[in-house]
Amino acid sequence: MRELSPIKSPHMHKVIYPGHKNMDLALLFYGQEKCLPEQNSPLHIREHYTFYIVLEGCGTFHTGGASYAVQRNRCILAYPDASVSWEADKKTPWTYAYFAFNGARVDEYLYSCGLSLADPIIRLSQKHAVRRILSEMLSIDGTLTGAGVRQQGLFFLLMAELITHTDRERSPLVQNSETRYAKQAINIMELNYSEDIRIADIASELGLERSYFCRLFKRVTGLSPSSFLLNLRINRARMLLANSDCTIEQIAKSVGYHEPKVFSKIFKKINRLSPSLYRDDCNNFLLKR
Repeated sequence: MRELSPIKSPHMHKVIYPGHKNMDLALLFYGQEKCLPEQNSPLHIREHYTFYIVLEGCGTFHTGGASYAVQRNRCILAYPDASVSWEADKKTPWTYAYFAFNGARVDEYLYSCGLSLADPIIRLSQKHAVRRILSEMLSIDGTLTGAGVRQQGLFFLLMAELITHTDRERSPLVQNSETRYAKQAINIMELNYSEDIRIADIASELGLERSYFCRLFKRVTGLSPSSFLLNLRINRARMLLANSDCTIEQIAKSVGYHEPKVFSKIFKKINRLSPSLYRDDCNNFLLKR
């Protein structure tokens, strides 16, 4: 199993919170980095979600095969198993904050923020209080009793800021009808992946013929709708296996598989480990930390 790899930064803060495996939203680590002109990060892939919030300056962010020019007050989301890299601007290099997290109901929080795989960037309004919350989080002494609870509580406040003070006016990477259809389809999948949803149902919901919908979706995302839905379900299953005490049968049903044996077979084919062994691997890693 790939190791969870925190950002190498002297300002990185780990969160020690015993109940995180059973939480709807669990902060793992966070920090802040002030970059040098044209500083760049190596390509990396992690097994958790990460917010990158640009506090000052600008740069270019790469994730999921797409590139985004971002500046002050932008929040970028990197998904589990998605490639991530970035370059700071030559003249006005950015300072950014980062927050790595998982949780049983992450998808619902991200949807409330207006974030998705198809649209991983939002613009915060001038009213947001992210800097104040971040400053308080960075000042916490992690060795004190209750530090983890305080860090987690402040992360919930930060999430509330992202939900409340997001400027809903977007600047998509590509502005065309195919991109809009693909984003709508992804939103439908993210809200309904636990149900017995079919690709034909999604195409019908969008008013498109199935084969045409499949072609445009792959042009925009690089994946067929069925592959995208499969990845969404398996990523969700990985998160639940690592961060909850749900049974394999419960997890299978929660990600749209009513036959646990079918779920286990698909999961093992993709991860080369059965769901139970994957969970054991995650638990063993946590014990060694």
